Amino acid sequence: MTSIAWNEQEAVPALREALGYMARYRGETFVVKIESGLVESPVFPGLLRDLASLHRMGIHVVVVPGARKQIDAVLQTWEIESQVHQGIRITSEEALPFVTLAAFDVCNKIMSTLAESGVSALIGNWVKARGLGILDGVDYGLTGTVQSLRTDTLRQLLAQDFVPIVPNIGWNAVGKPYNVSSSQLAMEMAIQLGANKLFFLCDVRPDLADDLELPEDVHLRENGLLESVTMAQAQELLGRNPDRIRQPFRDYVERGVEACRKGVRRTHIVDGQEDGALLREVFSQDGIGTMVYANEYDHIRRATLTDVQDIQRLQEPYVKQGVLVPRSADVIAAKIADYAVYEVDGFVQGGAALHLFPDGSAEIAAVAVSEHLRRWGIGRKLVQYLMDRAHRLGLDRVFLLTTQTSDWFAELGFVRGDLGDLPQEKAATYSHQRGSLIFVRTLRR
Repeated sequence: MTSIAWNEQEAVPALREALGYMARYRGETFVVKIESGLVESPVFPGLLRDLASLHRMGIHVVVVPGARKQIDAVLQTWEIESQVHQGIRITSEEALPFVTLAAFDVCNKIMSTLAESGVSALIGNWVKARGLGILDGVDYGLTGTVQSLRTDTLRQLLAQDFVPIVPNIGWNAVGKPYNVSSSQLAMEMAIQLGANKLFFLCDVRPDLADDLELPEDVHLRENGLLESVTMAQAQELLGRNPDRIRQPFRDYVERGVEACRKGVRRTHIVDGQEDGALLREVFSQDGIGTMVYANEYDHIRRATLTDVQDIQRLQEPYVKQGVLVPRSADVIAAKIADYAVYEVDGFVQGGAALHLFPDGSAEIAAVAVSEHLRRWGIGRKLVQYLMDRAHRLGLDRVFLLTTQTSDWFAELGFVRGDLGDLPQEKAATYSHQRGSLIFVRTLRR
């Protein structure tokens, strides 16, 4: 028998995290756009197996395939000219039958591959469309835009355990077909179905320009990809970089903002060429792609006794590094009313405390954030939240003790103090052996 090495310290938290997401997403709807280049990619079979796994977990999955590359290939084979203006294909009467053929061929490949995993899928004409017409003097022919969707039928199919596959072809009221944008179709599908998540699985790496101007608290990952952004941050990013964000990434971000504004909680832009990318994006809090999210995604709240173990878990690595003093569960529980926690997807990922003193001052203490989310600005948000609480309570000043984070607190407006700035009770317990620096911030009313 072959034994498999099991790193319990790393694997158990990851499993708990994944199991928590499985329970959270059961019964939710995910709309997944698969870009055309992934259909011929070596990762395609694995990607469809991952979609089948999501389906078996009780997640309602709707697939919207892109077909641009397949359409280009079939039109070239039949020597039919196809023009693209500002990223939009101009579809002629001659080209449309071949466009439809390519679109449904991609859908059939997806349906067949899902069937290999035991998943029942259906391809259907659930899209009502109208022609784009003539825009800025350009006649787009039989290229159209999504007008409405048969969401009642789609919901019935999802309830009956089918995976709908929606081609980028729509029909008007008299049955005239149009070639529609699969990205717009996926966005509208997510909005009208009330989806929890909209995914754009890219067939090219969503690289960004080297000289990108980033809004405050927006960062790039180590691999150069953009991290998560709120709707407001996404709009600011697009506004600051009108010519530096390449297509199709700009289109994905714009669609993501619109989707979130209209009720979709999160849009994920993921490099689909990476094996397992979809599962890693779904079942880990930091993910691997770019997420555009509605503001309710993250929030800070007052802690309760059920948070004690999570708060202690967050503090543990900082205690080992000597950044925080150790606190037992009983100590944390006794002061739980002083704590605030930062939640992500229902998981506590940050915590901090504001301890009050009779002289009208308060101490900010025990600031701890999950190590893999440090760059999200969670610590800064927690401190600001506690400062706002102190101000509402009418306190005179806030102080803190630190050994390794003095520069960070200085950036937040705290200045060096001394023992005389501490209330008598705190000064009496000051550890000269630890030698913590004292920082103070006066509150102006």
